[in-house]
Amino acid sequence: MSYWVDGFDWRAREAELNALPHYQAQIGGRRMHFLRVPGARPADAPAPLPLILSHGWPSSFVEMLPLVDRLTNPAKYGNDPADAFDVVVPMLPGFLHSELPKGPLTRASMAQTLHLLMTDVLGYQRYGAFGGDVGGVVTGWLGALRPEQVVGIHMIHPPIPASFDSHPTSPAEQAYLDAEAAYDQTDGGYSAIMGPGGHHRRSVE
Repeated sequence: MSYWVDGFDWRAREAELNALPHYQAQIGGRRMHFLRVPGARPADAPAPLPLILSHGWPSSFVEMLPLVDRLTNPAKYGNDPADAFDVVVPMLPGFLHSELPKGPLTRASMAQTLHLLMTDVLGYQRYGAFGGDVGGVVTGWLGALRPEQVVGIHMIHPPIPASFDSHPTSPAEQAYLDAEAAYDQTDGGYSAIMGPGGHHRRSVE
């Protein structure tokens, strides 16, 4: 607690965030806020592959910042400068300065919005995608909906099948599913509170 009271310098952090290359675009009549950081490749190297990095919830684009420098400037970390990427980090619809869509907010609709950002707004023909938590599911939808343009995806917290009837689980897989079920019972209170009807629940203890 003392760190946040006496040690944390918000103005310094604010200046760092404001120095980043922020942009806004209109997609479907709604504002989309994003970062776009070009890759630092040698002049004779091929154009960098674009990557879009999608954050989780409750979170923001800030969680992706440690990746941005490493992906756009690999030479700084002792790696081949020809491996640099162009990086786009959106604020997902409804987060921070990105407005909610006019219609239903689903992970699939968020993926469609991000695809329009990458293609119609930024002009990329092909790109890769990474995400975690909600952003991971959105990333999965990008790969499913736009396989002709999304060259590959990488997810943290990827979804698992809803049914295992066609492929019986192995002992290791079943142990994982049992652990997940136990976690939901003991550590998933925040999800229950914010799930359907959660705000009406009252403790019976």
